[in-house]
Order: sequence, then C-alpha cells, then structure tokens
Amino acid sequence: MQLTHILTVALLAVGATAMPAPAPEAALEGRTLGLLKCLKSGGKYDWLKHTCTYPQPECPYGKKWDDYKKKCDYPPYDPPKCYEPEHGWCSKSKYEYTSYNKDHVWCKKDGWNKVWCSNDHDAPEKCKQQY
Repeated sequence: MQLTHILTVALLAVGATAMPAPAPEAALEGRTLGLLKCLKSGGKYDWLKHTCTYPQPECPYGKKWDDYKKKCDYPPYDPPKCYEPEHGWCSKSKYEYTSYNKDHVWCKKDGWNKVWCSNDHDAPEKCKQQY
C-alpha cells in the first residue's frame, strides 16, 4: 500500500514538472523564422548577414525616396550661393518666405517654390520679384 502511494506521488510530481508542449511556431526559431517572415513580406534575405532588405519603392517623377521619413518626398534645393551681406531664402508665393533650411517644405523642388539670395531688409521686395 505504501508503495502505491509513493508511486502515485512520484507520477504526480513528474506530471506537474513536465514541460508544456511547444507552440507550432516555436520550432521555427531565429534564422528560419526570420527567413520565412522576410520572404513572405517581399524582402530579399542575405544569407551571410542574416538580414532582410526590402526594395526601395518607386516614387512619382520628381520625388525621391526618403529613408528617414519612409515616404516619397521632393528633394531640397541646393543652398544658394550668396555674397557676404546676403543669405539664402525660400518662398512659395509673393508673400510667404523663410530663410533657407533644406528640411523646410518651401525649400523643396516641387515646381512651385523658389530659392534666392537677399539681406534681411530687402527680403520682402526680392520675394515679390521672384513671382
């Protein structure tokens, strides 16, 4: 009788500490899972580096892919070459202008914006002359 109790307790202890069955995806670990996810999402898998790269999306004419923003955007104008008292400006209309900053929306080559040189005092008048 004691032997049956000992065996019963031993079987219960083994059953309580047994590992649960792994999930189906757990068998596909690390590189294999990364490879499958990469190929499924349209990427190219680099076997040496074990990394996934995705092709750059095509942008409409005039726009370029911006990796930082993760979208197509117009490239900025080059900074204007100005003589010493003047500095660069960007404008989108006769009355809307700002000092040159390549990240500003008005300094992008979208076909409407302009980049020009002027000193601070003459900027409003020079902006009107651009349009």
